[in-house]
Order: sequence, then C-alpha cells, then structure tokens
Amino acid sequence: MVTSSGESSSRRNARKADAEPKQLSPLSVATLQNVKDRPHQKSNKKLPGGAVRHFDNNEPRYDWLLAGWLVEKCRMLSGRLYR
Repeated sequence: MVTSSGESSSRRNARKADAEPKQLSPLSVATLQNVKDRPHQKSNKKLPGGAVRHFDNNEPRYDWLLAGWLVEKCRMLSGRLYR
C-alpha cells in the first residue's frame, strides 16, 4: 500500500517505530555492557554515518526474546539494514 506521499505504510510504520526509543531492562543493559566490553567488539570500527540500535523484549516486535537477550540493528548510509 502506498500513500499519497509516495511512502508505503510499512516503511512509514517502521520509521515511526524507530523514532520512539524504549528503555532497555536492567538485565539487557548488563548484557549490552558485557557485549561492548569484549575485545573483538572494541576492535570493530563503526562505519561513519551508520546507526546502531539495540532492542530487547520490551519492544513489541521483539517480545519473543528471552529476558536479557538483545537484537542489534545496524542501518548503513546506503540504507541497508543489518539485524
């Protein structure tokens, strides 16, 4: 479905969902800190212009995740999305 603005409703909804960040649970924050502290994670350089977001089971789309589990979404400048 394409709206009069030329943007599909699923694309608009995805953008809207990305615009409303939610808080991570304390267990997810601890998991995220452990992941970021790993040596091989520190050596990976973030590409300029990319955006990285983390989600846990508090996000409706990822409510199937177990407590403390995370999903990482990386949006590149090209528009490509890695999950």
